[in-house]
Amino acid sequence: MADPPSGSESGMKLTVKQDGRRWKMTIPGTVETETSVRWAFNPAYFRDAVKSFSLCTVGCNTPSSPGVFTGDVKGLMVVVMPMFVQW
Repeated sequence: MADPPSGSESGMKLTVKQDGRRWKMTIPGTVETETSVRWAFNPAYFRDAVKSFSLCTVGCNTPSSPGVFTGDVKGLMVVVMPMFVQW
């Protein structure tokens, strides 16, 4: 579960929670959203979405709308549906 991603000059800052453990990481990329959004993605699906890119952009408008991953691979767009989480 990624909670919540934020874009910065140095990359996307993520907090990942899985099996009672929590990690913080920064990956190369940016976040495009019109409002502040908390997303929850399955970590395996999120990893699969970003592993094809050296630099990626994630776009999402609401917590229930799909995350759209694009990046430095021409013509490749990955869509991942978020999970429902009771925050």
